[in-house]
Amino acid sequence: MSIPWADQPYPLLSTELPNGYENASDGSIAVFTAMTLAHNMIIRHLNAIYLQATGVTEAVDTRDFLFFCKTWLTELHGHHDGEESILFPMLDKYTGVASGAMGEAEEQHGTFRDGVDEMAAYVERISMATNLSEYSGRELRRIIRGFAPPLMRHLREEPGQLLAIGERVGGTGLKKVWDEFEARLIREGMAKWDKHVMLPVVLGTNDHDFNGGAHTNFPPFPFFLPFLIRVYFAKRHAGAWRFFPCWNSRRRELAFVGEGWEDALEGEGEG
Repeated sequence: MSIPWADQPYPLLSTELPNGYENASDGSIAVFTAMTLAHNMIIRHLNAIYLQATGVTEAVDTRDFLFFCKTWLTELHGHHDGEESILFPMLDKYTGVASGAMGEAEEQHGTFRDGVDEMAAYVERISMATNLSEYSGRELRRIIRGFAPPLMRHLREEPGQLLAIGERVGGTGLKKVWDEFEARLIREGMAKWDKHVMLPVVLGTNDHDFNGGAHTNFPPFPFFLPFLIRVYFAKRHAGAWRFFPCWNSRRRELAFVGEGWEDALEGEGEG
């Protein structure tokens, strides 16, 4: 059997438009595509954790891997906090809805919160332990299988919810809202995020070969930033980045795939 990659066990999202939206406006399509690609970064990161969870055995690898898990939690929380504090209120204003233009998506955030919190508590507890032999890749996988179905449902459905808003209210306006959201997220995020974590995460979970290389302009980085990330920002936690499924936004083989990863497929599609 060939070594699995981070497009499984939880499948990546397609940028193909849903049925009924084949003639959607350019603005709506752009927002739908950007959210889909952002969600695929989250999925690749989680898949890389799941696949390699039972493959780490040495203490130095385990410690780096636990930090790698923390970076996924940071990525997920940063993404959803940005939506709830910036994007969703902007969409309420744009659509003229007093509150709740993306109410379904926000409600879905709560469906997997407890499971994600359980993962965070487990990773933190093991990280603080003097003896890393307490770490169990099977236990970590069990926790992930518990919250993955509602998380995957949310990640699948949210891009389509944005597409529907654009086609109902106006794709050009939706794209302007999205552009302002991205600008604010980057500006405010850079002021509070650890750039030695969040910037390498982008190069390590984004795949410019995805969909035949159709999205090499995602994310909209200045041309010099990937180089700066590689030579400076990625150095501090280089050990953790060994677990990334990509580097410099290019796919690479996972180095620590462990046995038993097929178990996740039993619950795929639930929720």
